[in-house]
Amino acid sequence: MIGLLVASGAAVLGVLLVTLDPAGRRLRTLLPQLRGTHRGESRFSRTDARLGSGQATAPEAEDDPHRAIAVIDRAAALLRIGMPPATVTAQLAEVSDSDLAAVLTRVSRSMSLGDDPRTAIARHAGGLPPTLAEVLVGMGAVWEVAESAGAPAADVLTRYAHSRREIADAERERLVALAGPQATVTVLTWLPAAGLGLALLIGADLGSLLGSPLGLASIGGGVILLACGRVWMTRMLEKAT
Repeated sequence: MIGLLVASGAAVLGVLLVTLDPAGRRLRTLLPQLRGTHRGESRFSRTDARLGSGQATAPEAEDDPHRAIAVIDRAAALLRIGMPPATVTAQLAEVSDSDLAAVLTRVSRSMSLGDDPRTAIARHAGGLPPTLAEVLVGMGAVWEVAESAGAPAADVLTRYAHSRREIADAERERLVALAGPQATVTVLTWLPAAGLGLALLIGADLGSLLGSPLGLASIGGGVILLACGRVWMTRMLEKAT
């Protein structure tokens, strides 16, 4: 009976590890994007379609930098056909998600009152998720420098969007690469408990083990080594991030 209860507890823990593990959640979030990329879909087309639909994104995708990168691509295209900056941001607001649309509308008003792109975007982007705000503020800085230097703003923004897309792709690949080791750390942490449950299930006498000095020393040493291994692997993953 005790063995059955322990085995059931181990099964419940296994389910919780799979469903609650942060690395697993990140990997499940990234896998649909990877499958779409392997089918030949471009990240810009998927994000652009979401922007055009005007639908709000899922909570885990709110800080997706590709949303802001799609805005930069659209801005470059509109500037290339000769639209003034204030009109460009107003047009972008009409085809963006609600959070981006609110910011871009305020940016358009500021630019129509005489603010340069860097000042206008930096002033109003504070309410966005951090990654989106960072990309858009960088867009404003690049845009303002291009106009000050007399360079084609559309071409400069296109290069900036390309560099931000490479950074975002590298970050996504890093998260995918780290998802496996992080899940391994979690599984190895709970593996000794699962081993005790299995021992009870096959009829091992854990009472004798826990009652002997050698058994207690083995368990104590195992706990210490497990804690040291957990700390070591956690620090390795932190350095990798």
